[in-house]
Amino acid sequence: LSIPDDAAGGTYAVALKADAGSGVEDTLNLEIIVSSEAAGQGNFTSEYAEQQGSTGTTFSFDTTLINNRGTEQSYSLSSSAPSGWSVSYTPSSSEDGSQVASVTVDAESSEGLTVTVTPPENVEQGEYTISCTATSANESLTTDLIVEITGTYGVSLSTPAGNLNADAYAGSETSITLSITNTGNVDLTDLELSSSLPTDWEVTFDESSIDTLEAGATTEVTAYLTPSSDAITGDYVSTLTVGNDQVSSDAEFRISVKTQTAWGIVAVVIIAALIVALRYIFKKYGRR
Repeated sequence: LSIPDDAAGGTYAVALKADAGSGVEDTLNLEIIVSSEAAGQGNFTSEYAEQQGSTGTTFSFDTTLINNRGTEQSYSLSSSAPSGWSVSYTPSSSEDGSQVASVTVDAESSEGLTVTVTPPENVEQGEYTISCTATSANESLTTDLIVEITGTYGVSLSTPAGNLNADAYAGSETSITLSITNTGNVDLTDLELSSSLPTDWEVTFDESSIDTLEAGATTEVTAYLTPSSDAITGDYVSTLTVGNDQVSSDAEFRISVKTQTAWGIVAVVIIAALIVALRYIFKKYGRR
């Protein structure tokens, strides 16, 4: 039974009749199901044709190139992607993972292809379609891959001037102005401020949470830092953090704890009194 090359897909009834004469005969009814693949047309499929990720993500699709013809086929691989995107093909049979521009598939066989899709760094949020095509001398097969860019999440914690140091006094409150910037292209919500401080130090914020920080926007928050009352003079490291479920940023501040000016004056007075006393003693008893 030969099926024409241009036969449409569907179900066909075929009756085979045997006749021995003298009314002796019988009929065998056959049902033939014709599909495009059965007619020799190949196929190019993807296991998961849709993926999503944030900006900076490289996407990898597992595809299969099927040759349903009775002869070996050599396919040239190409793609249609937005400007700035890169698309590459790696056969599953490749031992070293080399990228290729064409692949040969045996008759009535298939070849697995890993399609790697890399968006540009500045890609905007949205849905993008990448058409992948395998072309031989007899056919052109296409599969569409869809990438959804969910956006870039990023946040930065610093100060308006970029300085991460401050002076403080033991037991006294010092204010530090913080600059929080949304460095991504997606609005950030439910940002929380927290800290990691030396023992017995305290910090409070005029705003400990930020409901929404729009993409590219900057807001300022004041931190009120109080060193321990028994902190000695020296440098200490205090870490402040801002973040939510998607992102976080730390800033390490070098806090220089200094002696209170009043105590410095007292020390000078004591030293001056000692000098005067010593002079009096030397003057009175020095000649003896």
